[in-house]
Amino acid sequence: MKRSWKLALAIIIVGLLLGGVRLLALGPADFPDGQVVFEPYKIEPGVVLPGEVCKYRFFWKGSLLTQDVFIPAAEGVVKVEKHPTRPGWQCHRADGVTIPPASLIFKADDGVFECMDAATWKADQYSIRIRESFDYYDLSMTFDQEKKTLDRVRTRRKGETRRTFDFTQGYGPVGAVALSRSMAWEVGDERKFEVMDGNERWLIVLKCEAEEDVTVPAGTFHALRFQPSLFLMPKNPSFETKRYWEKEREREATTDSRIKTAKIWSQKEPPRVLLKFQSEVFFGHVYGELVEYTPGTAE
Repeated sequence: MKRSWKLALAIIIVGLLLGGVRLLALGPADFPDGQVVFEPYKIEPGVVLPGEVCKYRFFWKGSLLTQDVFIPAAEGVVKVEKHPTRPGWQCHRADGVTIPPASLIFKADDGVFECMDAATWKADQYSIRIRESFDYYDLSMTFDQEKKTLDRVRTRRKGETRRTFDFTQGYGPVGAVALSRSMAWEVGDERKFEVMDGNERWLIVLKCEAEEDVTVPAGTFHALRFQPSLFLMPKNPSFETKRYWEKEREREATTDSRIKTAKIWSQKEPPRVLLKFQSEVFFGHVYGELVEYTPGTAE
């Protein structure tokens, strides 16, 4: 199964969750055997608040390095703002940039922006800006939550491409992060999310594995550890057949996976900030941690 590096980049920048989705593993969850059914979620209000700022730093260790030394690779910041015209809506902005020494090899200055109804975390608009050494484009997505369709426009220097998707649940990458934070979790819980990144539809399954204390530069927190699983979904939900998932399983079995493992840590209690992320990938190990946190305030 092919991996969406752009989706994972978005998710990593917005808080190390899912699922973005560039550094997520296929994971231990089983392949579906038909059309995916999403259980209704119990969303807690007031968990993610305007004014919140999360700053992260990411590190990399190459596969050939024998010492357990992580090299600084990137920095990211996530900001939550009130929607300028819609009461009860929020806009989340996340930006990430590579830093030395990693930026001497690969340069990136990327960002995502999504506006959502804070009661459901369903979006109407999502955009991503990619400015990288080997890629450069802007992508915008317009959700029609009533018709359950998504219109995507990708703009490159040579022109535009358009694509339309149908969806069942239809969360943007940023909204999926906010949604997961707005639910109580216990060890053993497993939940499914349909995430639209403008390139593909993705099924992300989050499994809560353990409860433990975690120390990062921003402090020591009582946390939950999650194992994400990622599956490529067809363009239209009606194509989610047993045969489709059998073909995906066969393709995965014959593909050299770029991602081997992934773990995510989040606070157990509100505001359930994402604290830490680590993954083993084909080019080494990637690690991210929360370095500074500013809480939001109720409206």
